[in-house]
Amino acid sequence: MATKLTRRLLDEAKPTVRPIEKRDAEIGGLLLRIQPSGVKTFYVELTRGVRIKLGRYPVMTLEAARKQAKARIGAFAKTGEVPARNRRADTLSAFIDDHYEPWVNAERKAGKSTVANLKAQFADFLDKPMTAISAFGLERFKADRLKKGIAPATVNRDLARLSGCLTKAIEWKMLARASGPRREASKGGRRAPGPVSQRCRREGAQEGAHCA
Repeated sequence: MATKLTRRLLDEAKPTVRPIEKRDAEIGGLLLRIQPSGVKTFYVELTRGVRIKLGRYPVMTLEAARKQAKARIGAFAKTGEVPARNRRADTLSAFIDDHYEPWVNAERKAGKSTVANLKAQFADFLDKPMTAISAFGLERFKADRLKKGIAPATVNRDLARLSGCLTKAIEWKMLARASGPRREASKGGRRAPGPVSQRCRREGAQEGAHCA
């Protein structure tokens, strides 16, 4: 339900265990998303499934967010096009930077190392939409790493971190469950339902990854 956003309402909004959104009744499409970490970010939703990040509150004021949202909605109504610089919103890199990193740093002791590992090991995936990360792509990643002599347990931990990240995207309704890739654990790992094997679940959990 939309309600007229006010500075007091935004200041007093508290984070919960899951991200929450507060929609503005004055400018349809404007919303504030509050992460479990407490990070508050303005977005404008142009149409279903298409939203643009405007800025973080309180660095961006409510008045500025309304002005930008109105301008973006007007431009989209005329052209039907999303500005190219905002098309990265659904990429793995954008999800990590804007959503997963603040949460994992606040909730996991190994948060910083988890993010660093994701960006280092999955650099080729960062600029891809999360929906484009396929089981085939992950199998190639696994095969390449094993071919380089990386231990299977290490490969499993890397994949468990990525799976934990994508699991959060699904949980926060930023990625459809059907889009989450399925895979098998490396050499000896047993396959299990969901995006990560039982073996990776154990090993990834030790690194602070959220496996499901």
